[in-house]
Amino acid sequence: MKRLLFASTAIAFAMGSATAADMRVKAPIASPPPVYSWTGVYFGGFVGGLWSKTDNAFVFPPPGTIAQSSSQGFGGGFGGAQAQFQNLVIGVEAGVGAPFTTNFGSGTCNPLAACSAGFTMTETVKDRITTVGGRVGLAWDRWMLYASGGFADAPFTQAICGPVVCPAQVATGEHRGGYYGGGIDVMVYGSWIAGFEYRHYQFDTQTVVPFLFPTGGPVVANTITSRLRLDTAVFRLSYLFGGPAIASPIAAKY
Repeated sequence: MKRLLFASTAIAFAMGSATAADMRVKAPIASPPPVYSWTGVYFGGFVGGLWSKTDNAFVFPPPGTIAQSSSQGFGGGFGGAQAQFQNLVIGVEAGVGAPFTTNFGSGTCNPLAACSAGFTMTETVKDRITTVGGRVGLAWDRWMLYASGGFADAPFTQAICGPVVCPAQVATGEHRGGYYGGGIDVMVYGSWIAGFEYRHYQFDTQTVVPFLFPTGGPVVANTITSRLRLDTAVFRLSYLFGGPAIASPIAAKY
């Protein structure tokens, strides 16, 4: 009887050990990487460089042209909203930029005989360039390439100087036109986005009549047409409200 009891106990123990050995404990299954979302409202600032070229011409004879150009720093702020549809990102953005100096260059008459001796013209942009436009991008993970374009506006002043008096005449107007460009954005930390963008600005030709300074009488004979073109290359930093990433919860099976 004792031998039978011992044999039964041994068999039961062996079967239990084999069953336990066959039971496999499944390791936790790691969650997939976060899915980054570019949907939301964002605000930020930029800083970089600006290159300008202004072409002017007198409306009345004798014919004469004045070319002005400059290169300088450029900075400002922007805000926008965008939505992501799979890899496609569509949004709108408005911004205000200011050149580090408002002087966009001086020029003399070409040919010199078309103007009086000592004649120079200097363009000044009134401390802002305003833009409103759209963005279309392709996003993958935390990176996005995009194209941008829209409306641009820049009030300006042309100061005409003589050999003794400066300014002798002043003309004011507003450059209106558009811009197009593109850039790249990357989510660098949480909701913070860093990027680089290039833009080309093409403004319409404006016709302006100078006024005597400071009395204000119009000088119709010196009526000019003025056309401005700009190029900018800037670094951007912005904050996206709405959450940069959607993380899946950790799943585990045992």
